[in-house]
Amino acid sequence: MTTWTQDYPAFPGSGLAAARCARALVEQYHPARSDDGYKVVEELFRVALARCSLGGTVNLKAMADKTPRGPLMRFELHFPDDANTPDPPEAHQALSALADAYGERRSRDGRLAYAEIWGWR
Repeated sequence: MTTWTQDYPAFPGSGLAAARCARALVEQYHPARSDDGYKVVEELFRVALARCSLGGTVNLKAMADKTPRGPLMRFELHFPDDANTPDPPEAHQALSALADAYGERRSRDGRLAYAEIWGWR
């Protein structure tokens, strides 16, 4: 399994930078889903930026694996949950439509949102 992690400041442009990196990573494992990887990370950031204070730190962890069933990409976003604002519902709808698995939960340091892209359906 290949793992890549990067911290981003909680600023609006950070999601686009992270999404570009995600597209490049997915391109290596499952080229047909590279646009999905871009959009998934962009939407994960939309959720995180709504929930954390401007200037906080958002950590993106990307994992890629070649399984017997096909490639698996998992993106995890770790972020503080300190802005007390509601999640944007359109982001959750987009993630549910794009990702093969998606979820969110409390973590020790705030929240964890994840999405998976599979090479099989």
